[in-house]
Amino acid sequence: MERAASIDREIGYPFAWFFLMAHGHWVDPDAGQAITAALREQRVRLPERDARVLLRWDEALHSF
Repeated sequence: MERAASIDREIGYPFAWFFLMAHGHWVDPDAGQAITAALREQRVRLPERDARVLLRWDEALHSF
């Protein structure tokens, strides 16, 4: 999560790491899955809107 937060600070936008993962292939999807797992286990916190987006992304990966 610290690496994701550092990407956000570097780019200057909150949740930028997610878009770089989902659309730019700059962040490994394994990082997103690890953050999703930590979110579900309540080991990390995200703003509610960001958490919903991340959880939907993870569910879409496993829905086919």
